[in-house]
Amino acid sequence: MVPKFLPDDLSIEDLIMYLPKDSYKIRLRGTHKRNAYRDIKAVEADREGRLIIKVGRNSLYNALPEYLFHPINRYDSIPAAERKERYQEEHCKQEKEKEDAYAFFAAFDNFLLSIKTEVKKDLYKYVSENTVLQNIIGDSISPGQLANPFIKRTIPFLPKCKSIRGNRTLLKLMIQKVLREENVAVEIHSCNHLFSDSDIRYRDTLDSTLDDIYLGDGYEDVITIYDLHFWSDESCDANFAKFIDTIEEFRQFIQDYFISMEEVIRFNIVKDEPPLIISDESTYNYLNYNTNI
Repeated sequence: MVPKFLPDDLSIEDLIMYLPKDSYKIRLRGTHKRNAYRDIKAVEADREGRLIIKVGRNSLYNALPEYLFHPINRYDSIPAAERKERYQEEHCKQEKEKEDAYAFFAAFDNFLLSIKTEVKKDLYKYVSENTVLQNIIGDSISPGQLANPFIKRTIPFLPKCKSIRGNRTLLKLMIQKVLREENVAVEIHSCNHLFSDSDIRYRDTLDSTLDDIYLGDGYEDVITIYDLHFWSDESCDANFAKFIDTIEEFRQFIQDYFISMEEVIRFNIVKDEPPLIISDESTYNYLNYNTNI
């Protein structure tokens, strides 16, 4: 039987990739006539505690001509009078021949499967991190940008740039994750902002014709503000200017890959003030008298 915890689309390579080599046996049992079928048909245990994994794939036996293992006219030579008794007997013989053939080719089948597993294991790191898509989408990233620690942490999100672009929630989560991984505290909040056209190009009076009437020169929209609580008076040294350039380069990278052309992203660098601590109890000594306030 197939354990309930195994997903329907789990391949045998993905399963044995995490199993010790001596803890399982593979038994290929041929493909099903339908395409939508589990790769792993059943998982059982033998007396020694090793897993017996039955896989719905063809063996080398299935690829070779049938006459190499079984008589082609096995059932045709059965006399009509003996068909009822002999048919079951010949069927058992054929099943025994099939089991012997599977056992003979098992070593070769397992060897080919081990090669596929090793190849998939080597390719898994590229597929799991979408490295190929990262290189394609980020083909124009300069060496200077690659040296930027914030951009370096954002590159793995490039394959999802289409989903993130236009989704403020995903964008906030990504930026928040990248900044916090670089030990930059960020405070994200939203507010309503009135955008207005400083250079009105249309008349907005009622005595105009319909062709040149423009009602209003502004609109209200919700904007997201990113306050970076990073710098303080003690750490505001010569590296502050470099930090400003690094953040600006990171902002431009986000703008190019994750922001639509109609929108603009800005970061506010907020001075990180030390907390003000007021003691609940202060002791003063005045003229040799202790006074608790």
